[in-house]
Amino acid sequence: MDKIGTASLCQHLFISRSRVERWISDEVFQPLHKPETGKARRWDKHDAARLVCLRRLIDGGLPVEVGQQIKRLRLYNAGRAFLLLRAMDPRDYSKDGRYQVLIVNQKDLVDTLCPDRALGVMSTTVLDLDEIEQEVDEAFAQAHQGNQSD
Repeated sequence: MDKIGTASLCQHLFISRSRVERWISDEVFQPLHKPETGKARRWDKHDAARLVCLRRLIDGGLPVEVGQQIKRLRLYNAGRAFLLLRAMDPRDYSKDGRYQVLIVNQKDLVDTLCPDRALGVMSTTVLDLDEIEQEVDEAFAQAHQGNQSD
C-alpha cells in the first residue's frame, strides 16, 4: 500500500508534527501499524484519513477523547459515505459511553440524522468521508510529486 513519512503527511495535511506526535504519545490517536524498531513511521491512507477526521472533530470543538471512537475507521469504496458522531445524553450513556459512531451512505443520511428521541442523542457531528478521502489522496499525490523523504 502507498505510504508517506510523517513530515510529508503533516506538511500536506496542514497538521503540525508536534500535534500528531502528542496525540500518539497521549494515545488519543493510535496508528493501525506500529513502525519497525529504529525506522521512521510510514503512514498509509487509512491512518491519514483517521488523522484528518480527528483533526476536524477536535478543531470543531469536540474533546480529544473522540479519538478512541474512530480508532477502527477505514476507507471503503462503497459509494458516498458519512461519519456521524453522536453525543449521547449523559442520562442515557450506553455501555459504549458518551459517543456513538456510525458510517452511513448518502441515501440513509437524512433518516439517520433524525433519530427517535428515545435514543438519547443530544447532537450529531457529520464528516463527509469522500471529502476526507479526497484531501488525503491530494496530500499523498503532492508528497510523491515533491518526492520528499523524512
